[in-house]
Amino acid sequence: MKCLVSGARGFLGKHLVKKLRGLGHEVTEIKSSECDLTVPTSLDQFDTTTYDRIYHLAAWTQAGDFCLRHPAEQ
Repeated sequence: MKCLVSGARGFLGKHLVKKLRGLGHEVTEIKSSECDLTVPTSLDQFDTTTYDRIYHLAAWTQAGDFCLRHPAEQ
């Protein structure tokens, strides 16, 4: 199965990628350092592939009290 995972280097994403690969799936990772999801055309590079599953785990957050300092911005 071909899978696309946004937030692949985040807390949840890294565990999901490891699990999917362990099950033998082909995984394409979207990392924030390589793709800015606030730019609509940044996902165009993935248009040529058909994916069986897409996992969107990307989020604008950080550990600690980030959500307290940025309420309703996430």
